[in-house]
Amino acid sequence: IMHPGLALRFDQDESRLDLIRDGDGLSAAPYLNTYHDLEMDFQVLKWTTDEDFITFGTMPGNTATPATFESADFYTDHRFDVLLGIDAVHPLIRIRNFMRDQGFEHEFLIEDFVRTSKLPQDQAKRFLMWMSTEGFLIYNATTGEVQVKERVYRYLDAKAKKKDYDVINFVSQQPEENQNAVLDLNTMDMTIYGVNNVHVSNVRDVIAIPRNKQIVVKENRNFSMSGRLIAGNGGRFRINCESIDFDYDGFRMEFKDASTEIWIPNNKGILDERGNLALERLESEITIANGELLVDTNINKSGVWMEDYPEYPIIRSYDNSKVYYDREEIFSGVYKRDNFYFEVDPFEIDSLDIYTRESLSFPGEFYSADILPNFRQELRVQADNALGFVIKAPAEGYPLYVDKGHFHADNKISLDKSGLRGAGQFDYLTSSTQSDDYVFFPDSMNTHAN
Repeated sequence: IMHPGLALRFDQDESRLDLIRDGDGLSAAPYLNTYHDLEMDFQVLKWTTDEDFITFGTMPGNTATPATFESADFYTDHRFDVLLGIDAVHPLIRIRNFMRDQGFEHEFLIEDFVRTSKLPQDQAKRFLMWMSTEGFLIYNATTGEVQVKERVYRYLDAKAKKKDYDVINFVSQQPEENQNAVLDLNTMDMTIYGVNNVHVSNVRDVIAIPRNKQIVVKENRNFSMSGRLIAGNGGRFRINCESIDFDYDGFRMEFKDASTEIWIPNNKGILDERGNLALERLESEITIANGELLVDTNINKSGVWMEDYPEYPIIRSYDNSKVYYDREEIFSGVYKRDNFYFEVDPFEIDSLDIYTRESLSFPGEFYSADILPNFRQELRVQADNALGFVIKAPAEGYPLYVDKGHFHADNKISLDKSGLRGAGQFDYLTSSTQSDDYVFFPDSMNTHAN
């Protein structure tokens, strides 16, 4: 963790080190954290040297100022353009041209810049100090040297669309007890508090919303959390989960024991303000045991080249998942999840921005609490927005309730929010019944015979 100029205070009685940024001069520059690959903007660092935790936070009485923990590869066009101000030459171009013209690689003397910049001496020095506070240079007034950070060239290349970047920034709002983050020196895990959300990709509309507003950042911007993931245009695909791990290099998020909230285009012809079919919620959740969200290819974290990779974002499940039908509005939850469910095969949904009602399909096996024998089928979106199916019984028909009856061949069987239903001929002992609507429950069947 490095910084070009701070106020240092050490309390020998308490063995506590305080590093304070008062916002003046070089102290306004962000910290550089090379382990987590972050640039950190907070007011005070506190470390009791005989303990294993360092806290990053605010001065007492000041919790209104947010702290930011920004990816070393963060970039936006807006920030680049703001740097220009009213100058004729962009400051990053000025630095790049100076380094190139003088044949310097990574550092230079302040006096060399003053001499060649054609700026008044005080203005030239203020320019370098300003660039240091913005996080592009490391200005050392004591040695008279300036280091040029890679960020200068990365911003220029990102603006020219020659280099990838990201938009990851952990913003800590209103910390408790003036602590925005705590670094564990044993694990090097950094817990950041007061984080409302993290925009992983603006172009792909991928947002992480941590439960309890806490995120644990690990080496190289990897992080762990519990909470929600939102992906796809308009938040089409949402995941609620207790365990989410983000892999920065792979640009993917692994999750376990998750439930889905899927939004689909409506089937009523209702349009949104952009002229597209308005989204409405799928009435069924998929419980995913083990899966991942691929945000984008790892060479397109910015999303600038999204047209070359139209298949992202992608959701994958690696184990069998389940869809349950035990909601209260379905006959007061009569279909219990321990023996009535649809077990979905491992699946993949790509192009989360543009999937349709018709494109969602989940093959698997149906378990009906022994109403019917287990059978293979495919879940699709039904007219009532539930995942279900409408099929015909096979040529041999189906036994009902473990051979207590027989459901004839070609009879209709359906599953949706109205429950498990059927139509056709049903035999029980020596009687035979014909009906257009059987309602099957785990312990009984209701119908009005024709």
